[in-house]
Amino acid sequence: MRKSKFITLVLIVLLTLLPVVSVTMMYHIEQCKAIEGMANGYFGESYTLYSVEDGIKNRDAIMQAVDDTKARVAIYMTKQYGKNKVNAIYYNERFVNFPMRYGHFFTKAELKSGKNMAVIGKNLESSIKEQNGNKYIKLNGNYFRVIGIIGYDSDTIIDDYIYISVGQADGITDGNLCTLDIWGKDTGADEQFAENLSENGVLAEQRAGTAAYSESVFVDILYGRWFIAIFVCDLLCIAVISVQWIKRQQREICIRRLVGAKNLQVLGHILAKYILYTVVSMVLSTLICMLAFSEYMYAIFIGYMTIIPVMLVVIIINVFSAMRVPIAEAVRK
Repeated sequence: MRKSKFITLVLIVLLTLLPVVSVTMMYHIEQCKAIEGMANGYFGESYTLYSVEDGIKNRDAIMQAVDDTKARVAIYMTKQYGKNKVNAIYYNERFVNFPMRYGHFFTKAELKSGKNMAVIGKNLESSIKEQNGNKYIKLNGNYFRVIGIIGYDSDTIIDDYIYISVGQADGITDGNLCTLDIWGKDTGADEQFAENLSENGVLAEQRAGTAAYSESVFVDILYGRWFIAIFVCDLLCIAVISVQWIKRQQREICIRRLVGAKNLQVLGHILAKYILYTVVSMVLSTLICMLAFSEYMYAIFIGYMTIIPVMLVVIIINVFSAMRVPIAEAVRK
């Protein structure tokens, strides 16, 4: 009895771990791509550099053009101040999930709020001034409230970055050159963005563009190889433990057969118990991922969609195999 409970507990733990591994794998891959993007100077799967007529003056039109672009995109204008680089950004869906040492990155509402807010790299913490419980940093004579501090454990170039909204870029960044980051392949986002600007009476000329090496599936596999190995090992362990769990249900299967239960009824009962354990594990894994990796919840379905078909096959095959065992022999076991 104790061994049966232990096997059930191990099964629930393994079922919980699989979606968590899928989410952490995507988190790791995205972080690796972000680091590569820093070296490349852009974060999307491709980018297009535009020369925009009176970019700062027409920043509202630029932000609207981003919103009207169907693909996931982000626009930013930059200017170097010594070793510090100011990036005025705006995005339509989501930007890059940087590791936050304090606070949070810009929400869409904050980018459109019209308030002076900034997210800074960890090397700029010494430039912060505090007042009334808030943190501020001075840019070109204006104070910006610091809502977040970004930085990896190791040193990277974003440690000296300052992010502000495109809406607050007047006098701070160069608005004549804009970089459009694009996520997704063959989206036509660059042409659509230029058309959106043109409809608002703003001229934009494409200067350069390229695709990132990180858009390759091979790169995803390379970045996530250890997580993929853990994922596969966990899946194999679930299959093995599931077989052992079914063997522990042998006596119950025999009793149900003795009282005249049909094969489908027996299968349905065992499946119901297994599904119950799976639902419990899904709730646990969802809570863990929501607390630790809320931005990557989409990846949890990789774990779910892998568990369900594999486990259904394992359970059905082994339950029918167990029902072929003669009742007398099963009881002796």
